[in-house]
Amino acid sequence: MDNKLLDNLELLKEAYARTDRIPETEEAIHAFEEKYDCQLPSSYRWLLLHFGSCHFLDPWINSIRDLDWAYPSFVENYKEYERAYELAPRRLFPVGGMGDGSTVVEDLETGQLLILLHDCAGDDPFEELAGSFDELILEQINMVNQFEE
Repeated sequence: MDNKLLDNLELLKEAYARTDRIPETEEAIHAFEEKYDCQLPSSYRWLLLHFGSCHFLDPWINSIRDLDWAYPSFVENYKEYERAYELAPRRLFPVGGMGDGSTVVEDLETGQLLILLHDCAGDDPFEELAGSFDELILEQINMVNQFEE
């Protein structure tokens, strides 16, 4: 696995040292995946296993506990978005959220992170957030680490 997060382990450790977040267990992740018949995206899974969820800045990254309500809610709500916006089917996974109620999703085909806008006034309910999960996390930990210097 190409893991930009693993390549920046010291930055992650420095940023997470400022939080009270704890890593998820393999058992908790497996139980979630079994319960919902899904698989967490690989970089998201890796972050949860080694560091836990985070809320450095918007967007926050969901914990397994958060996902237990966010995932089924997303699956149900996304059906409404597909109908309302006449969207082509996509493989999306909710990894976090924004303070305005929007959902951050990873497009499992492209690896891109998108914001599924809570109150979308336009024709497209998506806004690009980052090229990948790793890029978003690295951007956040770099900002957090700079704030503290």
